[in-house]
Amino acid sequence: MKQIKIINQDQGGFSDFWNLYNSSFPIIERRNLEQQVQVFRNSFFNLISFYKDDKYIGFLSFWNFPSYVYLEHFAINEEFRGVGYGAKVLSELIKETSKLIILEIDPIDDEKSRRRLSFYNKMGFVKNDLDYKVQSYQNKEEFYELIIMSSVRKISKDELNTFRTDFTNEVL
Repeated sequence: MKQIKIINQDQGGFSDFWNLYNSSFPIIERRNLEQQVQVFRNSFFNLISFYKDDKYIGFLSFWNFPSYVYLEHFAINEEFRGVGYGAKVLSELIKETSKLIILEIDPIDDEKSRRRLSFYNKMGFVKNDLDYKVQSYQNKEEFYELIIMSSVRKISKDELNTFRTDFTNEVL
């Protein structure tokens, strides 16, 4: 598996990412192109695409903050789902950092969300029992509920507050 760090919208591989990103996440959970271009300027932001030969497997977008890593978006191309590539891709991030990794998932209300929770549990993440609502990327007045998961251990309320501040000030 080959990794490519995408650093701007003009780089080869950006269109692979952009197509999968837009087809994998609802509008409230994603940026428009102008916002994405702006995020590339933030030194905390990272976007890694993964390829097998010339086939696009998927991507990780994450924020490498001083005390933790926030896994913002993670998607695997449909033809590679269910055969272990998601675990391989996520394992790359896990092995490259000694920091706590924080991510969000949708509430558990159907089979797809149960499978997602199970996948992250198998990868060593734990569900946090903290109330968490996040602001929409497109409508700053709209909030929606998500579940916070973290690697290795649960996070404290102070860590959640730090994450909320970073999310508001850096990610959005």
